[in-house]
Amino acid sequence: MPFAVNATATERAAWAIASTKRFIRPAQANNAYVFPAVGLAAVVTQASSISDEVCIALIGA
Repeated sequence: MPFAVNATATERAAWAIASTKRFIRPAQANNAYVFPAVGLAAVVTQASSISDEVCIALIGA
């Protein structure tokens, strides 16, 4: 099954995938663009959030 990550800088309305009749609601994820490895790690681990402490540690890394 194809897989894609979709995120925007601002909240967007849900859109439908015609072939599967599923609705997709894009997430807001600016940090996924600024820190690509963080975005990948969040997707791979299915993280529901990233704490402020983790973000602060990343800035210093």
